[in-house]
Amino acid sequence: MDDLPLRESRRAVTLIELLVVLAVLAVLVGLALPRLDNARFRADANVRQVRTALQQAQRLSRKQQHDVIVSFDITGGRIRVIEDNDNSRTHTAGEHVAWRGLTDGARFVVPVAGISGPVAAAVSGTNMANMDGMPTVTFHGGGSATSNIEVYLQVDGKKKANAVRGVTLEQSSGRTGPYHRFGQGCVRPFGADRAPKGRPISGARGRHTGGGSPPLRAGTRGGGATADRGERDAWKVPPATS
Repeated sequence: MDDLPLRESRRAVTLIELLVVLAVLAVLVGLALPRLDNARFRADANVRQVRTALQQAQRLSRKQQHDVIVSFDITGGRIRVIEDNDNSRTHTAGEHVAWRGLTDGARFVVPVAGISGPVAAAVSGTNMANMDGMPTVTFHGGGSATSNIEVYLQVDGKKKANAVRGVTLEQSSGRTGPYHRFGQGCVRPFGADRAPKGRPISGARGRHTGGGSPPLRAGTRGGGATADRGERDAWKVPPATS
């Protein structure tokens, strides 16, 4: 008896079967794409842009040991950074100026209530200055800022409540913090664990206004456009750190 190796039968994939699989995948992708809303990701990218502008301005002030002025062009959706070499808190000839614009259709907006309370502008702060008609904050050589600020922006999408973001700046330390909203009743800072759907996030200093708060205003004077009506306010302030 010959000891010949048994040849295992293999069934190859035919061209017709491959085309059927690709057709099914194309149908599934076509059904899924209209449901995707990338406004949240575009808004997150703009939050990083705002934070990067503020952080770079602070680092530059500490490195060069002179003031750095940051102004927010609400109408144009841009951020201006001036290296104030003579600490005059104004732009003089020869001082370097850089602009950083919002992208992906993002714009500054005014919420009904902000992270730490009511706000009347897209960029607000206790000691916010005004320079060339723009809200302005200045970083000193030690890294501190002239004011704490809150910045709000939005990217339009299918679920606008998920596309509103906030950025805070601490006056004494110059540290920034990002905030965003999930759904209509839950908000958390970036990196925190998401709470169950429809429930607030607890925290040592947490404040949750929940779904009962009024929709965002249809219009307001100064400080940028208002967020779209029907969006609910629910900002979460992170717990204090030692």
